[in-house]
Amino acid sequence: MTETRSFANAYERDQTAPLPSSYMMKFYFDELPEVIIQQSDILKGVSINVGDFLFIMSEDVVADPELPSGDFVLALHHTKLYDGRSLYAIAKYDFNLLAEHETERWDEDFLFILYIGVGYLVLILMALWFYSYRVGKKSAALVDWAEQISTDNLSSERPDFHFNEYNRVATCLEQSLKRNAALMEREKKFLSHASHELRTPIAIIRANMEILERMDIPESALGSLSRVERASTNMQLITETLLWLGRKNETAPAEYQVNLPQLLQQLIDDHTYLIQGECVEVIHDYETAPDEMLPATPLMIVLNNLIRNAFQYTHKGWIKVTYQSGTIIVENYDMDLVNDREVVSFGLGLELTQKVCSRLHWNLDINYSDGGVKAALQLPVS
Repeated sequence: MTETRSFANAYERDQTAPLPSSYMMKFYFDELPEVIIQQSDILKGVSINVGDFLFIMSEDVVADPELPSGDFVLALHHTKLYDGRSLYAIAKYDFNLLAEHETERWDEDFLFILYIGVGYLVLILMALWFYSYRVGKKSAALVDWAEQISTDNLSSERPDFHFNEYNRVATCLEQSLKRNAALMEREKKFLSHASHELRTPIAIIRANMEILERMDIPESALGSLSRVERASTNMQLITETLLWLGRKNETAPAEYQVNLPQLLQQLIDDHTYLIQGECVEVIHDYETAPDEMLPATPLMIVLNNLIRNAFQYTHKGWIKVTYQSGTIIVENYDMDLVNDREVVSFGLGLELTQKVCSRLHWNLDINYSDGGVKAALQLPVS
């Protein structure tokens, strides 16, 4: 650039100024010269814009590397003189002219740059590893805290996970558990209050039923009186179930010797009225069931709900109650439910039964099908 500017200034003062030339650099007017390497003009067809540089390496233009040509670099520059003429400057750098210590310096500079690049890459990898390690550690801490948090320890202080996103996730989880705890508390209060409120009218109904039974009433009213009595019995059982679920006392229920065949037969007989006039076949196979020490009250609540649910939602089909290896199976199949796709529930009985079994940690497996429900209760035998 300095040589080009010096000649441009001299040419502007005197257009007859000769083109400068040296061992490494030469100048040319208007067009590029011929540069013959191995009998080939390496600048043939080369174009360069005004103000640009062009570098040509020897290995890019030498057709046969085995022929002697020397390692070189051509540096070309194109500029415009004040009168519009083109001026080309060509410098040829021959690597064979470099001394050994000069090439060693180039190698040292290259190694220095290489070391810097490798060191920078190592620092980046260490930073990424440290960040991943820290994120993984905080993620594990968040998972551990989420597994331990429950409605019983919501009052404890939430740890700081040092990441805003993790703290927000923990806050959302904590708030969700608090809302669920509030909903559960309201549900328990509602069940308790509703159950207590229902006990009084049920007691009045049953007391008046006893009075009516002692009176002489016409036979035409006996059917209605029997239906009222059965309805009040079911209401009483549901109310007792709700009260038992609403209790905060977690003491285990008392166990008694239970005759399973007699209990199952009694519950089936109590609910036979639900299928009177219906085309329903009742199948039972529990005669071999042994007498066991069982929590009698919750067991009767669960079995009563399962059997009543099967009888209540079967109008054309069959009901099967069986005992197999410590498991009582209550299954119903109704052709009307197969054809009626709008049936989406099987009553309050199953929901209450699941809550009772969940509280007592009993194994109750309920499978829904197009035509009914199959419930299998594993007896909680000690």
